[in-house]
Amino acid sequence: MKKIIALLALMLTTMALVPIQAQHVNVNININLDKQPAWGPVGYQYVDFYYFPDINVL
Repeated sequence: MKKIIALLALMLTTMALVPIQAQHVNVNININLDKQPAWGPVGYQYVDFYYFPDINVL
């Protein structure tokens, strides 16, 4: 039992002394609010909504 406690204590101290490296996370969000989408109607600078007749949605 003493060996297990000593082993656990040794593991905990080595884990505490090892420096932790930070992970870098990159998040890219691309929002185009000033341009019409490529799949939208051609020739218009601005539209309020799009109507999709195939699925009957505005």
